[in-house]
Amino acid sequence: MKKFPIILAVILFSFTCAYYNAFYLAQKNFEKAEENRKKSQSNPQLQATLYTDAIRRASKILEFYPKSKWVDDALLLIGKAYYHQAEFTKSERKFQELIANFPKSDLIFEAYLFLGLCQVRLNNRLEAREAFNLILDSPKSKNLRSEAILALAEMALDEKDYSSALSFYQQFLTAYKKNPKAGECQFKIAEVYENQKNYNEALKSYGQVKNYTSDGDLIYLANFKAGEISYSLKNYSQGLEIFALLLKEKRYFDREAQIKLKLAEGYNLSGQEEKAIQAYQEINTAYPKTEAAAQAFYQLGLIYQNQKEDLKTAKEFYAKAKDEKPGSEVANLALQKSADISKLEEYQKSLSSEETEESAKTRFLLAELYLTQMNKPESALAEYRSLVESDPNSEYTPKALLAMAWICHNRLGDTLGSKKICEEILEKYPNSDYAKSAKKFLNIQPEILALDMPEILYLQAESLLLIHNQIDTALSIYREIMEKYPNSGWAAKSLYALAWAKENFELAPDSEVLLAYQEVLDKYPDSKYAPIAEAKLGKKKTPAPLAPTVDTSGSPKPDSIPKDSLVANPMVDIEQLRKQFPIPPLPKIKGPIVYPITLLDQKITGRVGMKIMIDFLGAVREAVVLYTSGYPDMDKAAQDAALKTLFDPLMIAPEQYNSWFFYEVLVSPPP
Repeated sequence: MKKFPIILAVILFSFTCAYYNAFYLAQKNFEKAEENRKKSQSNPQLQATLYTDAIRRASKILEFYPKSKWVDDALLLIGKAYYHQAEFTKSERKFQELIANFPKSDLIFEAYLFLGLCQVRLNNRLEAREAFNLILDSPKSKNLRSEAILALAEMALDEKDYSSALSFYQQFLTAYKKNPKAGECQFKIAEVYENQKNYNEALKSYGQVKNYTSDGDLIYLANFKAGEISYSLKNYSQGLEIFALLLKEKRYFDREAQIKLKLAEGYNLSGQEEKAIQAYQEINTAYPKTEAAAQAFYQLGLIYQNQKEDLKTAKEFYAKAKDEKPGSEVANLALQKSADISKLEEYQKSLSSEETEESAKTRFLLAELYLTQMNKPESALAEYRSLVESDPNSEYTPKALLAMAWICHNRLGDTLGSKKICEEILEKYPNSDYAKSAKKFLNIQPEILALDMPEILYLQAESLLLIHNQIDTALSIYREIMEKYPNSGWAAKSLYALAWAKENFELAPDSEVLLAYQEVLDKYPDSKYAPIAEAKLGKKKTPAPLAPTVDTSGSPKPDSIPKDSLVANPMVDIEQLRKQFPIPPLPKIKGPIVYPITLLDQKITGRVGMKIMIDFLGAVREAVVLYTSGYPDMDKAAQDAALKTLFDPLMIAPEQYNSWFFYEVLVSPPP
């Protein structure tokens, strides 16, 4: 009988060893994966293998030893491994499981921290804040408070809530100035000030980074940014001093070229033109065939073009920049600058000969080149004025006058001069296409603008939501409308749009969506949106749903949405999309449409709506699909056709170059 207890003890010991070994091996692989992840040059494949193996081994604890004391450890490990593999839904599930089944575990607050991080990644902002705040509110989670504060700061920064971000970062530094992340936190504070264009505070904050860290790379970045901001503040001597000190630091020898480029820039900005030229030449000699050398040649080209007005020498430097590092971004910029000079020379040569019917067009194109490509608004203004004076009957004259008004108002700050030019357009060219634009400019009054502001903001929010998918920014604008214009009809519409966006775009939890619709019902019980809110809350029969589409009455109308059988989604509000972007003029050359071979047998016709960017030559630089035909090959054919379309640049206002237009392509099968 004495043997039985001994045998039982051996069995129990073996059993305990088995699940402990399983967890030990899982933890060992997890730690190896973590070490690999934190390396500057990690091995992603090895990392994934180690995390996967850790998950597999820890899962055996859950499957075979569900009553063991290592279950909560296994759940946390699996959740963290999934998190670092970007499988956030699986990760969230494990943390929820740990919290639900082991509420008294000493790992509970770490589970809440990672649960919050998962919710951020899954865009469940409310739940994320709840998890982080729970950590901040508990006296038992002191070791995780710093991580929770940083997470809240990062959330605020991502949402561009700069005041909250600053508050959290400063709270972190006050409590954890010896924390390894303190330097990074101070750097973020400086970045926030820079984003707010508060350059004096940004400069001060970058200068304080060295007080919180010994990380050489971070200190270098902070000093580099401080030098750049000194230039922005026109404190060139301070900026030059900062970069000179960086250059003396031997540990930054591999960044000498970039520092020297900044020194040369400072010399030029401070009026030391010849010293800047010499500095750029030294960079070319010291670092041949590098990005830095190409950048130096390009900057020399700019100096000779814009300051010395020596176009021949400028062109030579642009050619050297292109050849120094072919295919680089600066090489492409140099190529464009060289082409601009060639075009300028061509126009000037044409104008130096006898005046012809084409002279007005050439002079207009020359002015346009000065304005849009060479950043010389005064030269552009002079050429436009010369056109107006030399050929008052030209078709380009009223357009030149409008361009002059735009330059005076937007580039030179001459509001009175702009107004006089608009009055001249109305007096001399009342029936031209440009008279309407001039009249619109003259009729803008502050009180009228204030009345229209809620609608302007609403349209802006809708564009951000429906076209650009910037959900958080759109929601913040809806809230701004409700706060600033509570008595406007747009306030009710914005509150409904906010609830609708939470449901359809943000994919918020059901509880949050229901609260949003309840707010619509509570605040605007007599509005057209109340029945929809009641239906969403299950309080009455569901009416036809309203998508938040714009109309001038301030109330969405479902049957006002155009139905189009050629568009994949018939609920797409085509008219609304057309309101977001101007319509371009008729194209000079339509891009050929190559009907997809994959659809030839079906003989399908489809329409594709896009936003296109047109440059100063009338060429389409980008084409982005806004609504689809429902067939990817057809969408691609329409996009290719749009990119090969050419417009007359003279039919487009200069200020609209390189901006978006709404454009549709009908794709039909060949006969």
